[in-house]
Amino acid sequence: MREWGYSSLVGIVSRKLHSAVHFVRTERFYVLNGKPNPVEARLPCEIQCMTGYTDQLRQQLNRIKGCEGNWKRRFALSHRCYLVVVKDQAVGYGWVIPAAWQIGHERQSGPLAEDVAFLYDGITLDAYRGNRLGPARLAFMARDMARLGFPRSCLLVADDNIASQHSVLHAGFVRTQHTVRLDRVAMGFRFVRGGPPREFQAIAGTRNWIRNGSLELPAMPTHQSANRMTLPPRGVEPLSSG
Repeated sequence: MREWGYSSLVGIVSRKLHSAVHFVRTERFYVLNGKPNPVEARLPCEIQCMTGYTDQLRQQLNRIKGCEGNWKRRFALSHRCYLVVVKDQAVGYGWVIPAAWQIGHERQSGPLAEDVAFLYDGITLDAYRGNRLGPARLAFMARDMARLGFPRSCLLVADDNIASQHSVLHAGFVRTQHTVRLDRVAMGFRFVRGGPPREFQAIAGTRNWIRNGSLELPAMPTHQSANRMTLPPRGVEPLSSG
């Protein structure tokens, strides 16, 4: 008969209990079908679109996030990152996926209509919150994606995230339907019920950008300067106030 040490038994029991723990997260889709509201930040700021990975950018994103992120993989999947810069310092960011939506930060869930951009993982440092940087970033992202051929935008906001709800509504997004996510703590994402509004979903017969779990996205024009992508294009002033 196999003998088990005390530490081994404790480890097995702990893993079993851990895998049995679940929690439910209720989120709501917010959509924008048209131009966002004009939002003026309370601090002079610049919003830059980054479409290429660099080690310097990784350090900036890790500092804002407070932990290491899989940023390189996001860029490999053609996600776009928008940095909020105040006095030459990055103080927030947001990400966009064209024509697909996801649960979590690296888990693609399904295709969207080909003219829809999905915004996710938006953060502003605590010291800079309350200055309308969040809604200003969202409005800028929606305008920029519209310029690239994605005139409609949507995003998910948790029901208990009141600050983010205020930001997306201020930027001009509209509440729509719920989606419910069931998570198993030890094994990550397990189940999701619901999805984007029908009019934002991919139409049967159109190209599906999801291929073998990865995104195949259309090529999008960029504006490159000194190893980073900065938007808006020449002739358009950066979003700012003050």
